[in-house]
Amino acid sequence: MKRVGSWLALAAPALVAVWAYGYSVGLPFFTDDAPHYRFLVSVESVPALWLGQAWSPYYRPVVYSLWRWGMNLQGGVYDPVTWHAFNVLLYAACGVLVALLVKRVLRTWAWGAVAGVLFVLFPLNYQAVNWVGSLSHLVVTFGVVLGVLTGLVAARRGGVLAYALCWFGALTATFTHENGLLVAPLLLVTLWLAGVRRWQTLARVALVPCVLAGLYALLWLTLPRPRLDEGLRLSSDLWQNAAVLLHGFAYPVSALLRPFVVGKADNTLVLGVVGVTTSVLLLLTWRARGVLLWACFWYVASVALSLLLLQPDYVYSSPRLLVLASVGAMTAWVLAWRALAARGRVGRVLAVAGVLWLVGVSVAFLQLREKDYKRMAAYAWELFALTERVNVHDEGLLLINAPNYIAPTLETKFFLTGEEFASFMTPEISYNDYLWVNTGVPMHNSPIQAVAYGELLQYSDGMFVPYYPMLDLTPLQELLNGARHIVVTQFVGNDFFPVYVAGAGQVDAAAGALAVFGADDVLTLQAARYALVTPQRLRVRLQWQLDTFSEVKRFVHVLCDGQLVGQQDGYAWGNLAPFGFWQPHEARVEQLEIWTKAAVTPDCLRVLTGVYDARTGERLPARTPEGTLLPDGAWDISVAAVLP
Repeated sequence: MKRVGSWLALAAPALVAVWAYGYSVGLPFFTDDAPHYRFLVSVESVPALWLGQAWSPYYRPVVYSLWRWGMNLQGGVYDPVTWHAFNVLLYAACGVLVALLVKRVLRTWAWGAVAGVLFVLFPLNYQAVNWVGSLSHLVVTFGVVLGVLTGLVAARRGGVLAYALCWFGALTATFTHENGLLVAPLLLVTLWLAGVRRWQTLARVALVPCVLAGLYALLWLTLPRPRLDEGLRLSSDLWQNAAVLLHGFAYPVSALLRPFVVGKADNTLVLGVVGVTTSVLLLLTWRARGVLLWACFWYVASVALSLLLLQPDYVYSSPRLLVLASVGAMTAWVLAWRALAARGRVGRVLAVAGVLWLVGVSVAFLQLREKDYKRMAAYAWELFALTERVNVHDEGLLLINAPNYIAPTLETKFFLTGEEFASFMTPEISYNDYLWVNTGVPMHNSPIQAVAYGELLQYSDGMFVPYYPMLDLTPLQELLNGARHIVVTQFVGNDFFPVYVAGAGQVDAAAGALAVFGADDVLTLQAARYALVTPQRLRVRLQWQLDTFSEVKRFVHVLCDGQLVGQQDGYAWGNLAPFGFWQPHEARVEQLEIWTKAAVTPDCLRVLTGVYDARTGERLPARTPEGTLLPDGAWDISVAAVLP
């Protein structure tokens, strides 16, 4: 029975990790994946990755090799499902290793399992799991914890397997990320804490990790690779970096205080919270203060390089930097709850409440990020499907208001400092590469051009930052008039979707007049059809000709059994092409999508379109070419089974 309980405790972190992040298997690649993979295509072979790279300022051959092997196995493409699953499983493995390590440090399976669960739920690790491009942070954590854990076993019990796993963990961590150099010092401190004081044992276990660290440093300094423009220099704001990075140690208190802090939290306040929290933990664990100091050393050592050398904007937006550090943070909190539990029945109740508090804070935050990432994924997959429906690869695409990232507002943030965003794309990355890395289809001769137009942004569930540059309406018209295919981000409630709105050069010259609007023949409707795409989504395609300029807008109303269930008023091309920018007698095709309030069926539908005065809201009269007046100034659109 005891063995069964041990296995259940060991499995708990892995199961919780899969439960918390299983959804990420359905995500596309995000943000910093595309440049990594694009560069890897040009590398001759996996061994070449260990001899320096002309394209990367970092020397991280283990992760680059993993990606390149994956590309080779998958026929030269990258499959997001495979790599997201790999991230989740590796993170689950890290949780198991953390449980084993804390079990050995505290000598109890139960608290080891709690530490592993809290580690995989550590809220600020969300970015590293969801971005495959952040794989190095997971691999270095796996390698460091494996090296320290098995080094501890080797020092106490010996055994070839323990030594081999220790050195394998050290090799993996060291050649994955600069933080891999911490294997040797963390191992030595852990051995000292465990009572291993004989220098022969310390040397025997730590010698190989130290040699590997020295070899990595030598290769990092001598192998060919582009150097960072600014070289190695201190961050421009160490105080800001300290607040953001050390804040993760006190994240439960930070979440508790957030409702009482207006606006951006002051760095001094954040560091004060960290200091007070650490002091309270020290008081609670005074009898085991050596273990607490070990946990604090682990945390501080893990963030030291980032604190000293990275610029504050990067640190602020990179919670993934805390994955390795979170091992120390979770050990410290578990140590505090264990100390409380040892103080009688009241202490046990408080300890259980404390663990549940940490779990509740983490789960609540992770659910918010899951919701944001799923929105991003829905947008991405629909965009990829859209590029397959139309001839984007030969004729290009103009993309308006694609997301850069979404985030809570400053007033609705969960913690005191740091970004809490779900990132999609940054302006430094080409959408051609982004489409290629997710679909495997190259976009060499037909570029995707992405710009932003602020007047159309209507996101209501936080902050929506579009892919730049931001343009005014007049310069945007030049791009629109030359774009064969245009996609505009449309906001529907708290969600957003890429909507194909047609583009220039799609006019059917043979189309005749269906209806004429306005007593002075302002607009002519030359073609109109719609299709029910889903029970709550219609796709409508119209062709208009401007006859006489007037300040008008068109409307499309969707009725089900006579009741209005959806509508869209405005201008063509996603409300981007006011009629004042059209040439006299110019015709344009527009496509729009309308979401209905509830599910509808084709039998109940009636779709009407017409024109109204933009100043008064009054509908313009409508007639057929033969002169017959149309009821309510609207044309009743007939159904088309298929639309592009």
